[in-house]
Amino acid sequence: MNIASISLCYPSPTAPGSGLFVRKRLAAINDHANVHVFNPVPTPIWSGRSHPATIESTTPPTTHIPMPYIPALSLPINPQLYARAVTPFIQKQHIITPFDLIDAHFCFPDAIAAQAIAKTLNIPYTVTLRGLLNKYTQNPLTRRSVLNALQNADAIITVSADLKNQAVNLNIPDSKIHVIPNGIDTEIFKPGDKKNARAQLNHDPGEKILLTVGHLCPRKGAHRVIQSLPDLLRSHRNLHHVIIGDDAAERTFRRQLNRLVANHHLQSNVTFTGHLPPADIARWMQAADLFVLPTTNEGWCNALHEAIACRLPIVTTNVGGNPEIVTPSTGTIVPPNNPLALTTAIAIHLDNPVQRPISALASRTWPVVANESITIFNRVLTDIPTPTRLHSLAR
Repeated sequence: MNIASISLCYPSPTAPGSGLFVRKRLAAINDHANVHVFNPVPTPIWSGRSHPATIESTTPPTTHIPMPYIPALSLPINPQLYARAVTPFIQKQHIITPFDLIDAHFCFPDAIAAQAIAKTLNIPYTVTLRGLLNKYTQNPLTRRSVLNALQNADAIITVSADLKNQAVNLNIPDSKIHVIPNGIDTEIFKPGDKKNARAQLNHDPGEKILLTVGHLCPRKGAHRVIQSLPDLLRSHRNLHHVIIGDDAAERTFRRQLNRLVANHHLQSNVTFTGHLPPADIARWMQAADLFVLPTTNEGWCNALHEAIACRLPIVTTNVGGNPEIVTPSTGTIVPPNNPLALTTAIAIHLDNPVQRPISALASRTWPVVANESITIFNRVLTDIPTPTRLHSLAR
């Protein structure tokens, strides 16, 4: 089986921390099929000319393709700009080694571009919904094209049951939607010795460490944790909030966070690490006392899943797939945008530390996800029994 996978959110030389979960799934699928990733890189039209680059040494091999666009203004036509940038490279590869299907990773703009590319090549396409479905189906500029792409997809994968329910409520046939939650790297994310982890990170064993992991953007809610610190510090003077995540897409928000820290005189209580590799994130999870993520929108939050595997207790919000990850035995779910509930839940966990049980999610690996995904791809190809596609199943 030969798969052309397209994703706007994907690790690239300019954004190494973007879409790591997409690459993890595709690397595992690549053990069962031939995958080539085509990653459009949004490039403002006034930027200097950049050139496509194919990196064969990565797993799977990836072609990074400049995608000219106009920030904020070209939103309605971004899928067309996406398809226009990517199609020639997929067509060129398709002549050498024909692709059996297009695999897209988000509802916008990826799914719409996938629909156009699949039509050009006359092959099926699948779409994975990972979050923000409501955002793009409630926007009149994007709603119609997103719904059309989803309704015409040969199969839809959702990373949570919540996203499947959202899709069904949009009249997408239940029969074409398959829930496949993300996996984790169990060699990296696992329980560890807190004392040793803190020694490696140069942090006092007596500190209480709150940990937040996620892109520095408003929906992830790092600012809500910072706002809770003044109240928490009244009873927990040795409290430290560590925030892991890059600000590549939200530089102005990072400046807002810095001002918030300064306004509350929390410079000695808050640390921004920036982007970190997975092994370093795991070390922080092993060192921390509590993982806090007051997010307002999620599909399947990998950081929560990874914290579960490290047996780190969690406080997060009742949005998206979060309740599918965090149970009463592994943490606390609070209403979104409720500062009092958030602060209270954090304080209760800090005052009552409990060893968390091992969750079944701790053993959900990327190879498991790959096997489930391949099953769906094979089903798609079997349901379209042209000679070429039947032949691809035997490869």
